[in-house]
Amino acid sequence: MVVPAVLAGWLLVLAWPGLRAVTTIPVDPGGEALIAAGRAPNEHLPAGYPVYPAFDDHDLLNAFPGQPLVALGEAGGKVLAASGFPDGSVAMDLDLPAPTTVTVKRFYFPSWRAERVDGRQKTPLQAQPIGATRFVSFQAQAGRHVYRIRQAATPVERASNAVTLAALLVVAALLAAPAVTRRRRARREKTETAIGTR
Repeated sequence: MVVPAVLAGWLLVLAWPGLRAVTTIPVDPGGEALIAAGRAPNEHLPAGYPVYPAFDDHDLLNAFPGQPLVALGEAGGKVLAASGFPDGSVAMDLDLPAPTTVTVKRFYFPSWRAERVDGRQKTPLQAQPIGATRFVSFQAQAGRHVYRIRQAATPVERASNAVTLAALLVVAALLAAPAVTRRRRARREKTETAIGTR
C-alpha cells in the first residue's frame, strides 16, 4: 500500500509545473497567480513578511546562511557565545558598550519570550519582529549579560495539552476497567468459595 502512495507522490512532483488545482472552493486569484508563477504563498511565513518568496529562494530554503545566529545593532559589542538548541531556543552571552537591539535568526511568533538571565534570576524582555525577514529581536542592556529566547506555550496550546491529558486519562481508565472488574470478580468468587456460599 505504501509503494503506490509513494509512486503517486512522485508523479505529482514530476507533473507539478503543468498541474492546475481542481477545487470547488474559490481560489484567491493572487495566490493562484503566485503558484502559477512558481512563487510560494506566504501563509507559512511570519505575519507581516513583505514578499512572496520563490519556491527556490536560496536564503529561505537554506535558513539564511549569510545571517549570523545572533546579530547586534548599531551600538556594536561582542557576541561572546551563542548556541541554538533543539527546541529552537537560543542562549547568548553578550558584552555590549551601550544598549542595543539584538536580532536572533528565528522567525517571530507571539509566543517567543526573551529574557536576561542573571544566575537564577530571569528578567523578561519584550520580543518583537524586526526587518524584512521578521526575525526575533529584543533590546539588550549595556554590559556583559546572558540572554535567552524561548517559545512559551500559547493559551491554545495549554488548553490543547489539558484536553489531551484528560483524554489519555479517560482512555487509560477505560482500558483498566475490565482488568479491575475481573480482579474484583475473582476475589469475590475466591471469598465465596472459601466461606462455602458457592
